[in-house]
Amino acid sequence: MKLENSYFSVVEENFAENSCRFVVDLIADHEVYNGHFPDNPISPGVFSVAMIRECFVKFVGKNVRLDEIKLCRFINVLTPAEGKNLEIEIISSPNGDIFTIEATIKKGEKLFVQFKGSLSSTT
Repeated sequence: MKLENSYFSVVEENFAENSCRFVVDLIADHEVYNGHFPDNPISPGVFSVAMIRECFVKFVGKNVRLDEIKLCRFINVLTPAEGKNLEIEIISSPNGDIFTIEATIKKGEKLFVQFKGSLSSTT
């Protein structure tokens, strides 16, 4: 399931040699919040990891799958109310079609997600 333009939208993207930075907005009326949780919506952690993967796909220009999660910390609760101008920063160490990445999702100094893992090309 692709989340871009249904769960989040990309506002800005910047690419360097082995890193990228995205500014994204969460879309507060996404159906996931109907069940997670209706009176106090919280962004599901798996969706945060999926946002990182989808942004990385845009950066490398090919589809990748998540192979290994070495570290995944949800430091602060992410809600749609705080979901404007989120920064997704990714540093990549490519080795052929395998990419070791370190990523964060934050807003200003507030860190929501810290991620380390590996992805590989599927095409």
